[in-house]
Amino acid sequence: MKERNSVNDMPFIPSVLYYFVPNIATLEWPAGSYALPMTESGCPEGSGFTWYTGHRKEELENDQNRNKHSTNIHLKTKIGKPDITRYFCVKNSTVADKGKPKWPNGKYCIYKKGDYCPEDFHEGYVLWDDNNEQNGSNRNSKDGELPAGVYSQDTVIYFCCKTIGSAVKRITLPVNKPFYLLAFESTTCQEVQGAVYSLEYVGFDTENTNNRDARVFPYPYGAQLREPAIYYCYYRECKWNLTQPSGAFSSPYFPNNYHDFQDCQWNITVPKGHVIRLQFGVFELESNPYSCGNGRCSCDYVEVKEESVAGDVTTLGRYCMTIVPLPIIQSSTNKMIVTFHSDHAISAKGFNASYTSVAAIKGIIS
Repeated sequence: MKERNSVNDMPFIPSVLYYFVPNIATLEWPAGSYALPMTESGCPEGSGFTWYTGHRKEELENDQNRNKHSTNIHLKTKIGKPDITRYFCVKNSTVADKGKPKWPNGKYCIYKKGDYCPEDFHEGYVLWDDNNEQNGSNRNSKDGELPAGVYSQDTVIYFCCKTIGSAVKRITLPVNKPFYLLAFESTTCQEVQGAVYSLEYVGFDTENTNNRDARVFPYPYGAQLREPAIYYCYYRECKWNLTQPSGAFSSPYFPNNYHDFQDCQWNITVPKGHVIRLQFGVFELESNPYSCGNGRCSCDYVEVKEESVAGDVTTLGRYCMTIVPLPIIQSSTNKMIVTFHSDHAISAKGFNASYTSVAAIKGIIS
């Protein structure tokens, strides 16, 4: 009989936890054959290759099944009780790899595809003991292209993990479409340039009777739990298009401190014939009057601009330090661009802001 763990054994995942990192990215996925978890929006964009897709359905423990997942999950998956279906994006060709970069060092895992992991990865696997019942059968199924593994009565999936490097040192990957990496060694996600990430998980209630769950290191964090889990790091571009007549946004990780080396952008567009009124609530950035409090706001800052019908961009102001209250900022057009920048040292609580559209004064073109 498999020993049960309580809900408290699962590391806490906030309902929405986003970290932001600088908006710098390459358009090339690295060389090699491999697979990634599929997001709800599909596979990333390939350059010189096509992502193939497939899925694996597992029938897990039938008796009071405890399959679970984080509250906000962007994974293409069906998590039921007892079935879990996972979807994959598979790069199974290296024909167009000439000139493509290698995967950078860090702390993360991807799925193995083919006989070998990409260069400088280490290989491991996880075995899920799926439901067996008395007759030793289940309703497992598969379709399409899958990561390297054994897909029979139980499920074995092979992983390629980066074990050398630092999760907090940013790596460069394409961020023009959402994607996943798998957390390695801890619930700390690998930082990726130009992306905002959230930590998510899926918990698997595997077979109770004579459980044969197994794993060979390295493998994604969570597979070592009594009821195995996989921790997924979901990445999307650090740029937001706000098109509702009113809305709200905040700095990374607010109300906790933002991180160093962050560049984020919010593009606000309201209906024609209206202008934008922007108001900050909390506004607490790095406060050093000697190095940051000059007229240039040279450390951490928020910059607000507006865009005309002709596409001309005008700066309305750059704001830094701690200002309470910050004056209401109003555009003369229906398009506003808000950017946030933090430098290499000293963070603070950050900011929250709200905006609303108001009818333009007669004679002002928006």
